[in-house]
Order: sequence, then C-alpha cells, then structure tokens
Amino acid sequence: MKVTSQRFSEIRWVEETGSTNRDLLDAAIGGGAAGSVLVTDHQTAGRGRQGRTWVDDPGRSLLFSVLLRPDAAHVSVLPLVKGMAIVDALRELGGVNASLKWPNDVLVLDVDGSERKLAGTLAEAVTTSEGLAVVIGSGINVAFVTGPPIEGAIDLVSAGAASVDREQLLDLVLTKLDHWLSELEQNGVSPIIAAYRSRCCTLGRVVTLQTPSGEVIGEAVDIDRSGALVLDVDGVRQVVFAGDTHHRA
Repeated sequence: MKVTSQRFSEIRWVEETGSTNRDLLDAAIGGGAAGSVLVTDHQTAGRGRQGRTWVDDPGRSLLFSVLLRPDAAHVSVLPLVKGMAIVDALRELGGVNASLKWPNDVLVLDVDGSERKLAGTLAEAVTTSEGLAVVIGSGINVAFVTGPPIEGAIDLVSAGAASVDREQLLDLVLTKLDHWLSELEQNGVSPIIAAYRSRCCTLGRVVTLQTPSGEVIGEAVDIDRSGALVLDVDGVRQVVFAGDTHHRA
C-alpha cells in the first residue's frame, strides 16, 4: 500500500501471525530498521497491557506494530505518542470523537453515554547490538462480526465512523505518529505532554488505579514529564508510573 509518511514507508501486511509485536521485536534483534511496520489481518497470540490477551475477528480489526530506535530519554512517552496519533487519526477520519484514558486506551462514548474501548496499545523495548529498540503495537476495532468480544468494547461501525477502510486509517495513524515523533525529536517532551493532556479524558476525574504495588484511589490532576499520572490522594500528590485505570466519576 502507498503511505503518506516517509518515516514509515516499509510496511508489510500479512494474513495471519502470532503477534506483530513479537515479530518486530525479533526483527529488531536481527537488525531491523527503524520505521518498519507490520500489519496483520489476525493475531493468534495477540497481547495487551498487564498480560491480557487481545481477541480479534480475522479481517475485522486494524492490528499493527511499528519499530522505533529512539533516544532513551523519550522512551517513557512513546506509548502516549502512539495513543495521540490514533486519536488524531480517528478525529480526522470523521464521526469518532475519541479521547485517551491514561495511559493509552482509546475511548469513545456509546449512544447510551457510556465509555467504550475502541483501541489499545502495547509498547515493548529490547536492547540490540544496534542499541535500544522499541516496538509499539496497536489494535483498533473496526467491525465486529457478532458483537464485542469483551465487555466494554466498541468498533468503528458502532462508533459512527465516516469510513472503516483499514488502509486509509493506517495511513492516517502513521502520518500522525510521524508528526508527533518529529515534534518529540525536535522540541522534547514538553509539547508532547501538553498535547496529551488536551486529549486525556482521565484528568479531573476520580479514578481507581490497579498498580503493581496495589490499588490506589484518587483524583487525576496531571501528567508529568515522564508521562506518569499524578493523583491527589486525600490531599497528597502521588505519582503512578504504571497501572490499569478505572474511571469512577
């Protein structure tokens, strides 16, 4: 397929694979080039954050990973950048007013006003002979066959997207990702965090966070320069670097 982005011009689209992230991590170890993109119609061993399994109907999702070789100082914000690229692409596509639940779940409002997950992202890093490599995979629900495979999910069709063409959506996401990566490389993390804040529907809300060290409940008040979520927990600021977010109010 022809793409707009020059950074992501090396695209391979396969019918089926275990995990696009796993494939590109292996490619990175073998010297794979930054900007490589792997897309598939179906994953047999797809993975999400926190060790979850990603379930998809063959040909009904946009499943893809990108290989980056970034400055180590930028690694922590890369998942946020990928999330922003998806949100911006969906908004440009038309009909989908998407936002981000920290750190990078893409949400839209269903017709009943409830928040539904449209897309998710998983970033993984590996040290290679050529230095640090980061692979960021995303799955976007395009058109379910029999309904959401998991509770709380939604697809582009149900979200009212103006188009559900996967090639068009991939081109848009890669173009937006190229833009935000260039911004990061040229101007550092400050503009990235500012842009992320404006797209994040978690800020200003009371949330429950499932973290590696236990549950935390507080008001989400900021995103710091590392991309971490800052909570107000009974008047005390607490910084959370990783966790599963649940909006409470």
